[in-house]
Amino acid sequence: MHMIKVIVAWLSVSLVGVLLVVLLPDDLLGNQIVFRLSNEHGPTLADSVGILCILGAWVYYLANLWIRRKALLAKKATWWLIGFIVLGVVGSIVAATQNANGFLIAVSSISLVAQIILGILAGKADR
Repeated sequence: MHMIKVIVAWLSVSLVGVLLVVLLPDDLLGNQIVFRLSNEHGPTLADSVGILCILGAWVYYLANLWIRRKALLAKKATWWLIGFIVLGVVGSIVAATQNANGFLIAVSSISLVAQIILGILAGKADR
């Protein structure tokens, strides 16, 4: 049951972060882009507030997975899921640099689903 709470916390805080990125005006803390991924993608300082929420929640989630790594690594599905997660993260970065928004959504979704399944497997390992 603990991992379900961890998954819900991770997704909830991540959603708040996404909403901050989407809803905060770009010029709230200045209109300057912190760094550019491409001509169309790059966070402003206001976006950074939401991004920190997302990354903080993700680190919390990954730490909980790391604690359960022994039980997870014993399952064959774990390696497939890790592959999908890495593919999703790398694919998201590449898609953002190439302004391929459709591909960005697809690979991010694959990575998200793989991470949720991995969390569910970790929860089963707790039993």
